[in-house]
Amino acid sequence: MRTAYWIVALAGAAFLGFAHCHTDEIPIVFGFVLIVGAILGALAPRRFLLSWAITGAPIPIVEMLVHYSLVTAPWPKSDNPWVGLVAYVPAAIGVALGAGARRMTGRVAST
Repeated sequence: MRTAYWIVALAGAAFLGFAHCHTDEIPIVFGFVLIVGAILGALAPRRFLLSWAITGAPIPIVEMLVHYSLVTAPWPKSDNPWVGLVAYVPAAIGVALGAGARRMTGRVAST
């Protein structure tokens, strides 16, 4: 279970960073953040804080990389790259939904 969690977590974070860097539609990216957060929350409900941090972190990281011209993106550089921290809100909602759904089934992993 631990190996599956880390594989899904790293693949999900990489996907979120890639998706945010290649689209200028923020609601689409926030939907992806919600879905990846729900998957991680369902995989390991007791690791909700770690899942929240892993799911929310790629968006502000990509925002900072675009702001400092280390990565190109389809949107213009923003004056305030800290706006990407808003991604932690749908990440928290997704992790909470996934963990809640897993706990409702009564089968909580011991991870």
